[in-house]
Amino acid sequence: MHEEVLAAGVDDRLRGPAIKCLAAVVSKRMEPQSKLALLQSLQISRVFGLVVDDGNAELVSYVAVLLTGYATMLLVALNE
Repeated sequence: MHEEVLAAGVDDRLRGPAIKCLAAVVSKRMEPQSKLALLQSLQISRVFGLVVDDGNAELVSYVAVLLTGYATMLLVALNE
């Protein structure tokens, strides 16, 4: 699903809910190693490009939720 989020030309009406879904997946409990592998696969640095390239306030909000969840789960996984 993260490829759909990052693909060029995807409509923001589809991209926003996809980002929201990814945020929910990231927030699920799992073993630390599995969580770290999932977080690495998201290519979070590419997600930042969505905010830079798109001024859509709703999309920026979705990305902010994903990034917050990502950071929180990364800290939890590293502390376990």
